[in-house]
Amino acid sequence: MPRRHFLEHLAAVLKQAPTANNEGIRRGEDDGSLIIPYRPPAGSAYTETIEITALIPELADYPSSHQTYLYTTSAIPEYMTAALDTVEKDSVPISQLIRNLITTFNRAAGQTSNTPNPEILIEPKGKQAMQITEKAVVPTDDDMSSDGGFDMDGNDSDLNWSEESEIEVDDIEERDMVALGLSKRPDVLPRFIQDLRAAKAAGYRVGVLGETDGAAVSFVSLSIKIAKLGISDEVCSAWKLEKHEYLILLIRYGNYYQEIDELIKHSYHGRQAVQFSVGTSNYYKPTLTEANCAFSKSKNSDNPKTEKTEEGGFKGFFISTPLNELLNSRLIELVKHRIDYRFQWNGAEKFLADYQGRSPPQNAPIEYQVPEAEKITSPLVSADALDDEAYNTNNISFPLVAMQFTLRHLVRCTEFCLVCHSKVHTEFEALKPYVCSNPLCLYQYMSLGFGPSIEYEILSQPLVVDLLICFCYTAARSYTLEEFPTGMNLRIPPVNFKYEAKLIASPQYQLLDISMIKPPLQVGDWLQIQSPARTLSQHCRVEEVVSGKAFLSPPIKDIQPKAPSTAFPCKDIEDSSEPQTVVFSRYDINFDELEKGRKRDAIVKMLDTLPSVEQMKSWLEERTRMGEEVTLKNWRERISPAAWGILRWIIASNRSCIIAAKNENEKKGGVQNSYDERVWGMGQWTQFRFAMGAPDKEQRFVSNVKAYLENSPSGSPEPTIFAFHGSSLDNWHSIIREGLHFKKATNGRAYGNGCYHSLSLATSLQYCKASAAGSGIGSTWRQSNLNATHAVSLNEIINVPHQFVSKTPHLVIDQLDWIQTRYLFVYSPTLNKNPRQNDTLKPPRSFLKQDPNWVPVNDRGEKLIIPTGATTSRGVSAPEKPQPASSGLLSRIVSRQKAKKDAGDGYDSDDSMVTEDEDRELLADEQEKVSKSQQLISKLFKKGNPSDFRPDALNLKGIQMLPPPTYASSMATKRLQAELKALLKLQENTPLHELGWYINPNIITNMYQWVFEFHSFDEALPLAQDMKASAITSVVLEARFGSNFPMSPPFIRVIRPRFLPFHLGGGGHVTQGGALCMELLTNNGWSAVSSMESVFLQVRMAMTSQEPKPARLNPGSGRNTPYETNQAKLAFERAVKLHGWQMPADFYSIN
Repeated sequence: MPRRHFLEHLAAVLKQAPTANNEGIRRGEDDGSLIIPYRPPAGSAYTETIEITALIPELADYPSSHQTYLYTTSAIPEYMTAALDTVEKDSVPISQLIRNLITTFNRAAGQTSNTPNPEILIEPKGKQAMQITEKAVVPTDDDMSSDGGFDMDGNDSDLNWSEESEIEVDDIEERDMVALGLSKRPDVLPRFIQDLRAAKAAGYRVGVLGETDGAAVSFVSLSIKIAKLGISDEVCSAWKLEKHEYLILLIRYGNYYQEIDELIKHSYHGRQAVQFSVGTSNYYKPTLTEANCAFSKSKNSDNPKTEKTEEGGFKGFFISTPLNELLNSRLIELVKHRIDYRFQWNGAEKFLADYQGRSPPQNAPIEYQVPEAEKITSPLVSADALDDEAYNTNNISFPLVAMQFTLRHLVRCTEFCLVCHSKVHTEFEALKPYVCSNPLCLYQYMSLGFGPSIEYEILSQPLVVDLLICFCYTAARSYTLEEFPTGMNLRIPPVNFKYEAKLIASPQYQLLDISMIKPPLQVGDWLQIQSPARTLSQHCRVEEVVSGKAFLSPPIKDIQPKAPSTAFPCKDIEDSSEPQTVVFSRYDINFDELEKGRKRDAIVKMLDTLPSVEQMKSWLEERTRMGEEVTLKNWRERISPAAWGILRWIIASNRSCIIAAKNENEKKGGVQNSYDERVWGMGQWTQFRFAMGAPDKEQRFVSNVKAYLENSPSGSPEPTIFAFHGSSLDNWHSIIREGLHFKKATNGRAYGNGCYHSLSLATSLQYCKASAAGSGIGSTWRQSNLNATHAVSLNEIINVPHQFVSKTPHLVIDQLDWIQTRYLFVYSPTLNKNPRQNDTLKPPRSFLKQDPNWVPVNDRGEKLIIPTGATTSRGVSAPEKPQPASSGLLSRIVSRQKAKKDAGDGYDSDDSMVTEDEDRELLADEQEKVSKSQQLISKLFKKGNPSDFRPDALNLKGIQMLPPPTYASSMATKRLQAELKALLKLQENTPLHELGWYINPNIITNMYQWVFEFHSFDEALPLAQDMKASAITSVVLEARFGSNFPMSPPFIRVIRPRFLPFHLGGGGHVTQGGALCMELLTNNGWSAVSSMESVFLQVRMAMTSQEPKPARLNPGSGRNTPYETNQAKLAFERAVKLHGWQMPADFYSIN
């Protein structure tokens, strides 16, 4: 098997004596790594030994299809760095890799004639040495498990070594024994169950996959709903997390379950015996197939769109790859240091970094007794099983410790480097994680795929990518850019041209005569070409080299300046089949060695060679349809490696969350989409939702709002106000990375130190002056679809003007925790050509009430109308004010119901999703009993049960969850609480397939919006048959309640699937827009004494009625596309008018 082959080959090369170019191969610190100390030949210009680290991250692919990464921390000459990139390293055995490395380096040093015989490097000595040949290492069918993967026992094969084995057991180091499956463990089932019960008691869902006899399990999963981690909506949006999903830590055991004592006693063995993978899922644990796939590839995708998983299945997320690397490489060592020295996590991490590769001291130095930083986090996140009283390892659950460590690094991910995992010491707070200042970390971050997928960003948010490029381009053109993509080995063209040659530039092809060029050009080289007559340059890639001729890619031409010089007019190289003399240079200048000014110029030049974002998006979409690998790196003839690297750096280094707000012209199905994301009064500006600061900054801001409310008398103004902050376009590249601060006085500080704001857009626009590069060549990126000229943010501020540094003529705030960015407005002459666009833009249906003394106005003096979704702070209330029920209230309702149970298992006390029988049976105490209702729900999953509906498997994607409305009243709230409590009690005591509907209380965070499901329809109904044929198990509905409830009826609509419309032969009282056509839901048929249980029953009966026609699903692939709320409301209005019914009085105010 692959891992066995690697260990065999490594054991062989480790035995070899040093040679002229090799001082002796050493084992690397990481599994799958080795260190090759290369000594240059005598007489070379560089004579110092270079230590090259070779890393094979996925040994399961070794030796025929693996990837190998080569890097060095040594300061080496440029020609050595270039040589390192050309070593043939993938899919070759490590013996061949060493030969290739030394041969390439010797050739680069100009000493190929003195290269020692490479075979000496692997010459076997002694009769116990193994013979390494390529034939010997190709995996056979016998090496593979029955399902085509590797054996999940972790042994890679059943290694009962025979006397004829090519390598003897005695030749293997002791620390490889576990990895090779030569060690057996006694039964540890009691400890295994004890540890999992401890994790369950701490509040986590626990799942087991594989056999549990003797604890010879394959996988253990621990999970928690993301909504319970205390992460704000802004952070979830920036991190691309869904609150309804579970965060899952999947632990794979190579042989038997390993308790914490064994893991820390032999920490290297432990790293081989246990592996980790972190992901998300709609379900509390992955399937066995998903678990196998999680460990079968070299890296988990951080891009959910590229994961080949079932919808809602286990998948990677934005930092899965660095989290997995951290857990697999360091967790066990960190736990060992914590137990040995009684460190906190901070101290253990610092200690491990300082003593990596060195013998640790016997006593713990005092400087490592570092307390954990206090953060506003969920108790689950701050919990620590390794506290001062828990150092008896008999009581410590290692899966629980691993899960707590995972949550700590997820919630605080912006504090740590994504590569070296050290604390990032910066003076600003960031919303997204990144790397530290070490150039090697940036190189590995980019080259090893730790950063975000630029392809996903271009496909999903092209306007945001366009904006980020514009900000960077303008900063570089204005010479204000201070941070650069160093350490990425970028190669750019020089200022002066080095070579002269003949070029045939016909419309069909470009052919360059390179017969006299030394060193010769190679395929893949990028060139900058110009004629001696000061024409514009063009950039080409060498596609093929034949007999001294280089065939070039189609040219990428320099952009014509806005105001070209009359003395030296700029012209393109002429298309001609006749040879013309040109000068050219390779892209051979190391970007890192340039001074700041040259770096800025280089960034401008490389960005000018990029296609537009729309062109990149179109190229990706075409390749996606063709089934090809979707990566811009494959557009080799159009995007140079340097331009691609800079683009990736621009996207990856963005530390804020910017999302394009829905445009008022967007329509779906011919119906207006939404106005609720856009601010009325800024219609002539392109609007983005905008958030910055540390992940806990929103919690700190909300805490300040609470403090304001608690200290304010009744009738005080609104707790927050909104104001503009303007800055020139070249400043925004740094603002979105560092956040708002006032360390640098760009426009003076006449009114004190602080962050300056204004209630007037016209005033803020005065500080959005044009950049210094505004003349000559355009200061904005010329390929931009936005073509941005001004940018202004709209920020929410705590309403305490008497505590501001100044409140007139500007608002000057020196407490940054009082400020939270909400919107970024960008003026684009290209997209916003109508200066009076507000005349046709409708205001949001639900908007924030503002303090009349502090209302922001646009440049025409019109007051802005801000949608309720712009902030979460207005959901915070003073204790004495009645408010809609929150998720906390729902939890109390559910808890009170569950407290009335007989001695139930309590496992689902915080999640009503059914626990699978295998997990329940393993983790239940002898005294624990499964409640009657849970037994009934469990029966739903058994073969032959009349229902295939699964509770809590609802995917909330496409369902807009609203905040509590501003019109909430005490009467309506109390009635809704009572109705929901009654429904949950009924649901708890009734078999689901008999009940026919289901409510998950965990997703109801707003008492005025219920999402529920109808299921288990009679199989004889056409609707049930359509659902079964489409693999749809429920009809998802929504009820929204107005301020007059129960005097007025709720608005009920179908969310999905789509039904066949009436005019096409459909029925079930479901309109074309998804609304229910029922007199019950109008003033004519509604009664204030109607219960929601009776409403559910009557709506379900109407949906299953076959008169005048039965309900059917809409045929076609789009049947599971959700109905839009606006569609349903318009359809309901039409139905009411058609039947002459009376519209509910509060219908138009319902959110």
